Amino acid sequence: MPVTIHYHGKLDDRARLAALLDAARLYCAEQRWMYRDVEESIVGHVERVAVGDTTSGAGEIVRVPINDALEGILITTHLRADPLWFTFNNAGCLIAYLPLNEPDEYWERASLSVDTQSAGIAAHIALCEFLQYIRDNFMPGLNVYDESNYFESGDILRAERALEDSAADNSFDLASDLLSHNHR
Repeated sequence: MPVTIHYHGKLDDRARLAALLDAARLYCAEQRWMYRDVEESIVGHVERVAVGDTTSGAGEIVRVPINDALEGILITTHLRADPLWFTFNNAGCLIAYLPLNEPDEYWERASLSVDTQSAGIAAHIALCEFLQYIRDNFMPGLNVYDESNYFESGDILRAERALEDSAADNSFDLASDLLSHNHR
């Protein structure tokens, strides 16, 4: 099982987006992280998981028209880690719109995540520190859940154990898959 950092949130003031993105770019440059600016119109239809009470079909996938924009940066902290989507819609919500098979069709991800398992503990900690910097200076409503608990606790040893345990689980799963495949 990979070690993942989950994050979501909304800017308190959409007017601060430019300053936040400038600070994020500078942070990336200082860390020698690669990033790509994202600025695109999202027009067509979007599929998303419905939110609400159980009588309104919460949790079901719905398809709705969309006319929005995506602005931000896509950050590569390490070649062996997932990219960090740091993109916002017009309402100031952290979000990713991923293209589906048809033109002008998108999948909406409002709860984002980044897997750092293969990148190692230093990359995991650096990413947590970046998210902490953003939360402290620009986005107090940024919610982060770190499966290694480093973001919440600052406990490096616990985070290292979580990454090691996850790597051991992955090795066991791979060995089991290979054994079962050879016995078919």
